[in-house]
Amino acid sequence: MNEDVEELKDGENPVDCRTYYRRGNVFLEKNDFDKAIEYYNTALVLNPGFAEAYYNRGLCYYQMREFDVAIKEFGKAIEFSPLDSKIYVNRGIAYYRKLCFVKAIADFDEAVSLNPSYSKAYYNRGLARGCLQEYKEALKDFDKTIELDSNYVEAYFMRGSVFEALGEYEKALKDFEKTLELNSSHSGAEAKRKLVKLELNKKTRGASESKNAEKLEREGVFFQSEKKSFTEALETPATRFSDVGGMSELKEALRELIIFPLQDAELAESYGKKAGGSVLLYGPPGCGKTFIAQAVAGEANAKLVSAKLSDLLDMYVGNSEKNIHTLFETAKQNTPAILFLDEVEALTGCKTDSGRWERSIINQLLEELDELDKTHSRVLVIGASNAPWLIDPAFKRSGRFDELVYVGPPDECAREEILKIHSRGMPVSENVDFALLARETNGFSCADVKTLCKQAASIPWREALQNKTKRKR
Repeated sequence: MNEDVEELKDGENPVDCRTYYRRGNVFLEKNDFDKAIEYYNTALVLNPGFAEAYYNRGLCYYQMREFDVAIKEFGKAIEFSPLDSKIYVNRGIAYYRKLCFVKAIADFDEAVSLNPSYSKAYYNRGLARGCLQEYKEALKDFDKTIELDSNYVEAYFMRGSVFEALGEYEKALKDFEKTLELNSSHSGAEAKRKLVKLELNKKTRGASESKNAEKLEREGVFFQSEKKSFTEALETPATRFSDVGGMSELKEALRELIIFPLQDAELAESYGKKAGGSVLLYGPPGCGKTFIAQAVAGEANAKLVSAKLSDLLDMYVGNSEKNIHTLFETAKQNTPAILFLDEVEALTGCKTDSGRWERSIINQLLEELDELDKTHSRVLVIGASNAPWLIDPAFKRSGRFDELVYVGPPDECAREEILKIHSRGMPVSENVDFALLARETNGFSCADVKTLCKQAASIPWREALQNKTKRKR
């Protein structure tokens, strides 16, 4: 038994399972999952049918990313409490993290049958259906989520992403704008809004220009524009993992997958590891995928070559493909290098749903990835996506984006570190309790925590403007 709380408090019963259950909850809230599990184990010895203890023990294993064990624990909880909808939702999310989308949907189905007003169940079922490219069904789930909770930010964003995948750009634009209305710092929505505006502008340029371009394409004539150069985007970032709050397991996975092979390519190849290739970072927006890519390049002492979607796409036939080729060649000429592609689903959408020009762009990107895989050059492509189900399956085959790394919202410990990082250099009072703030910001993304720090700093800044005096640090 844990020494910190071994002694019983007044009124606690040593043979009451809830005594140990409550103690487990204390450690669960502190993210000390091993200690929490120890107390839940004791509670279950005293009461083998204690559904809540199984459920919370499952939450511990989920947070430890032991999804198979978590699924078993949730299953035991369901055995003793079959009418609790939240258990089905959490088991469904664990299946989702394992990419077992059909099983996840079955659990979400059960949850909404038990609780027809459970917005979280509809939202997660929409995500799973989107991964299976069941877009119409996913839309229904996101519609229902928004009907139940009109301020559900991510539901608007994901519904907009589905509309974008279906080519319904007007509807997608409305949802991305609504997302930004509810959360102005939502970087994913801002990028998506720009993209769909570009698609809408293409439609309004006029049918005559489009027909003329297609005619010239058939005749083998390509428009010429100024040749793109990505050398200005080259940098070795100063960002390190020490600048990334928490996420210790993610950092360790990235060290083994990316950094160590790039630092010692010969040793890596002797063990069958490639000093290059492609990795897909996926997860909710605002959770630090771009920042992590910068930190990976800094840790590996590699050049970072990054390009925005607008840098690659060109309105003239053939130029987008040339830009993609130039980007990859720039990386190859500056090894070791990390090539970062954000919002990669916009470049890698399903080929069967794309027009002729879009298919040509997709094929060019596939060729570049295959060439990297063949040459084993010291170039690592990191793609980032908020909607991995929109990516064409061809990109997930061996040698392409075959390594998927989930970047989720920060846990309590990570949020505390992020709060401290973004409070550096600010007039922070000695009485600020970062641990308390971390507990109170459950559900915040990395971007949300950063915004919170900026908004807090604006209060003494306004005081300084008005009173001409600075707060003491």
